[in-house]
Amino acid sequence: MVTPDDPWELAAKVGGSLAFERSTAADAVTSRVAVAHGSPLIRRPYDTIAAETDQELRVVAAGPRAAGADGSLGAMEIRAGDQLVLHGPAEKLEAFLRYARLLELDRKSAVVVQPKRAALALAIYAAAVIAAVAFGMPTALTFAAAAAGLAALRFLPSGEIYSSIDWPAIVLLAAMIPVGQSFQTSGAAAFVADAMGAGLGGAPLFAAAVAVSVATIVLSLFLNNVATAVIMGPVAIGMARQLGFPPDAMLLAVLIAASSDFLTPIGHQNNLLVMAPGGYKFRDYARVGAALSVLVVLVSSAMISMFYA
Repeated sequence: MVTPDDPWELAAKVGGSLAFERSTAADAVTSRVAVAHGSPLIRRPYDTIAAETDQELRVVAAGPRAAGADGSLGAMEIRAGDQLVLHGPAEKLEAFLRYARLLELDRKSAVVVQPKRAALALAIYAAAVIAAVAFGMPTALTFAAAAAGLAALRFLPSGEIYSSIDWPAIVLLAAMIPVGQSFQTSGAAAFVADAMGAGLGGAPLFAAAVAVSVATIVLSLFLNNVATAVIMGPVAIGMARQLGFPPDAMLLAVLIAASSDFLTPIGHQNNLLVMAPGGYKFRDYARVGAALSVLVVLVSSAMISMFYA
């Protein structure tokens, strides 16, 4: 069972023992992690973690699902949302967290902060932001340069640079760009914008922002937030031009609504990540998220109307 106590101390208190000893590594840590959606560990046994790290990382405790299951922990299948307590060298753990898409929740031994290197990392990140905001440089260029600088200064081991890239997210973004472009070039975006504009003829900016936000949230029930934003962006621009409103106002409504998917666990991976640890059911998201979505739509639309009307 996952607890904030030290696993070996807890075992000693109840008169038991663990199947293996503490790591002798100088940087040994005990970390509580959650299995993210899309982790390569999903559907594989718990013993996979020890096997893939040459027995350097071991699962010393697991969450409520494992506590109530029959059989050995090592033979159980890992599922998205499972909580695990891992023990082993900190360097090995850092690499494995990135590879296995594990979200670290807490750690027993704190990482030693090196003030000079921490300040240097912050300076590189700040330089990338300033170059993009103050000098208008492309964000792809500034942040790629920042990543290259961090790698050159060995903030990331060279062997882990490739595995640290979230390739599924990059592929998703790359795939959705032509989808959004085809939605616009085919005339579908103009058709939807004309239909919404005709229904909102003469309506104030507040009502238009509400309509765009609601349409975006409804679409996010079936697509993730990236795909929703790519499709709704051209619609919002066309609708703004037809109604005589600033396009920025409508795009801001899309941006906020696409980031406010509280109604289902499938719209964003973070929603799914907390589903198993929290013991939530599908209907729990709609029950709590409906009121929150209404609040977000009304408040954001009022603020957009106030600043852009």
